[in-house]
Amino acid sequence: MTDHLHSLFERLKVMTNNEYVFQADNDYGYVREPKKAIQKIIDTTEISFALSLFKKSTHKYN
Repeated sequence: MTDHLHSLFERLKVMTNNEYVFQADNDYGYVREPKKAIQKIIDTTEISFALSLFKKSTHKYN
């Protein structure tokens, strides 16, 4: 983790009220499905992006 990213997380930690990095005002206290959160970021910043999720392979090589 870079020093800059670490400092961002440290500042976020001070401003939060629970243990989760990506908090949400719901029954769980954290973001479970990021679609709405991502859209809010896009709408606020006008920066478009997409998440790429890679499924772990359980295939074993001989």
